[in-house]
Amino acid sequence: MSNKYKIITLMVAIFAFATIATFPMISEARTTFSYSERPSLSVLGDSISSYITQGTSWNTYYGPYGSHQSYEMPETNIWCYQYADNAGYDLDMINAVGGSGVATPDSDVTSFNNSGRYQILGKKKSPDVIAVYGGVNDAYDPDVTRGLFQIRYNQLIKRIHNYYDDVRLILIAPYACAMFGEVEMENIDSFAKTIQQASQKYGDYYVDLRGKLDYTTDMCDFFLLHPNESGMNKITSAVEDAMGKTGIADIRAQLDYDHYIIKINAYDSDYENLRFKFSLINSSTGENIYNTDWQKDNCFILDEVDPNATYVAFAEIDNNNDGNAEATREKEFADLLTKRQGETIYNGIDYSAVYDFNTYVEGYDDIYMLFRNDTNGAIEHFINFGMKELRQASENFDVTSYRNQYADLRAAFGMDNYPAYYYHYLFNGQAEGRQGTGCNTLQNPVHSFFNVDFSPVYDYYYYNGHYPDLENAFGGDDVALFSHYLTNGLYEGRQASANFNLWTYIYNYEDLRNAFGWDLAAYVIHYINYGQYEGRIAI
Repeated sequence: MSNKYKIITLMVAIFAFATIATFPMISEARTTFSYSERPSLSVLGDSISSYITQGTSWNTYYGPYGSHQSYEMPETNIWCYQYADNAGYDLDMINAVGGSGVATPDSDVTSFNNSGRYQILGKKKSPDVIAVYGGVNDAYDPDVTRGLFQIRYNQLIKRIHNYYDDVRLILIAPYACAMFGEVEMENIDSFAKTIQQASQKYGDYYVDLRGKLDYTTDMCDFFLLHPNESGMNKITSAVEDAMGKTGIADIRAQLDYDHYIIKINAYDSDYENLRFKFSLINSSTGENIYNTDWQKDNCFILDEVDPNATYVAFAEIDNNNDGNAEATREKEFADLLTKRQGETIYNGIDYSAVYDFNTYVEGYDDIYMLFRNDTNGAIEHFINFGMKELRQASENFDVTSYRNQYADLRAAFGMDNYPAYYYHYLFNGQAEGRQGTGCNTLQNPVHSFFNVDFSPVYDYYYYNGHYPDLENAFGGDDVALFSHYLTNGLYEGRQASANFNLWTYIYNYEDLRNAFGWDLAAYVIHYINYGQYEGRIAI
């Protein structure tokens, strides 16, 4: 068998062609989402706040005679629908379950303290305001003492505040039911005191419904508990009396990765016509950072944050364009973070050698847009997708550099098993003292085949650099490029080294032409084994 066919047979059996993905480029471009939408309201409640059309079997408004059928009343008459509409809120999620109790064990879906209940209140986005209406079912439960209710209610409010940053709560003390006896009535009074005290602890709003509804005209069933249209209107009015139809519920500082969005969280039935005035002062230095005139924008960006400073925000709103403030609010912000920090441990593996949240988010526009405020999502994306896309997530590790530098790893993993390089450095390479960055060109490219050194006729850098079609096809894969030379390039007469030109070698030596004819591989093998040592000229 000729040398030509030996080379072809062996190369087909051993070498596989590989392509390489384009490495995403790092960019500093940024786009900030608009935060100027109206504030959102969610509700955590029992049957008095429920309605059947909310989408689950839990959310049923209790109608006549205690049935689970919807009372003949449009959903827009439910108090929370009315209040959201009157005050200009975006009504996000109503999680109101008939029979719910504050003191009910957490494992029960009818418990206000069930994490699944309050954690889905941000169905669309993190709510600005959450109304909590509960306590009626606890009042006539003989197993619920006043002390137990106090403990469980305070626990609930703490959990909600811990779960939602800067949320404001509307805490509603329920009215009494006509069927209540003396003990139940005393419970309602005790619960109202607990709820009022809880509102003061976190600066929340307090609404007291005791004595606001008439049993004979405002109820719809024989329990004389569930409100009809008139009763719903009175609940809405009580909430509006406590909150007002126009006001500033809060001023929020929302961390958007490396800057803060300072938002005036205002409400009004004619929200689109609201105008805002805002000032922000660094009270530690006295610097006036913002001082605006009346304008439509309710959001302001704090780019440079001093974590040791206290910031004081002053906000005003005008709802009739007369230049006079209908509501004002002042709020202090302290201990502001300068940047989000992300975990590096995922499923028990510490990825810190190859992953840093801030490096990953700052390096790629798409990652920044999707995960700048989602530390868990960022590391999940890196592990499931980023590694396969050769993304760099650490200043200390660049997978392309690592692959370039170590031929033994390329031989073990190939060119396209990208995650293998990350994990090798993570579990072995770092401990072995291998370098994770700084290598821009491929080192020790393959040039031997079955102990035959082709370097006299083949130079990886020359071959890759002189033929754009090969660079595009193989993306610098040294194994695939060498394979191409042996199986195709050689027979196409391609020059693979500055020191050897096949056609020059053939032209210069008649004895070789007489011996090999058009067996091109034979000329290459001859030069490697003899010609270079005989001083024959091949260039």
